Amino acid sequence: AAKNDKRTTAAVLLRWALQRSEGIITTTTSKESRANELLDQLDSNNDAQLHLDEDELKQIDQAGKEHGYEKYYMAPFMQP
Repeated sequence: AAKNDKRTTAAVLLRWALQRSEGIITTTTSKESRANELLDQLDSNNDAQLHLDEDELKQIDQAGKEHGYEKYYMAPFMQP
């Protein structure tokens, strides 16, 4: 993804989720910076700076397949 002050790693992943799914659910808005990052994704005025092209989306998709989300998000809920 192109580098700019609106495309942090977190912003890119939020944008990926927005473009690939029905919406975004966050777990915190207690930090103003994180809340602003989320709101930036929903502001259509930022689309030109934040939009991910299909190649960028596929790169993130592939990284998810290689590393898997389960071990990070589902581990606390899985029984040994």
